[in-house]
Amino acid sequence: MQTWESQEAQWQQEWEQRYGPLGIHWDEVRAAHRFGWYAAQRPEFQGKTWAEVSADLRRHWSLLTEASEETAWDYVQEAVRDGWRRAREALGQPV
Repeated sequence: MQTWESQEAQWQQEWEQRYGPLGIHWDEVRAAHRFGWYAAQRPEFQGKTWAEVSADLRRHWSLLTEASEETAWDYVQEAVRDGWRRAREALGQPV
């Protein structure tokens, strides 16, 4: 399976191309993307889809981060979901 470290540069480039023009840069969402990547590999989420786990991930995220505009779930959700999707695809699990 791919590792976070081996893929991060590629993901950063793709993120910057897609969201950079909108003003959302990788440095602002890196932690959220990584959170999604590792969450998708947790045993309690195996076999579950994003729709089934997003509320749990939101709660976990809010416990891990200080509240601010840049760490608000609504701001980072797409980055978390992108990390989740990439890990799930690598694992052959439902997205």
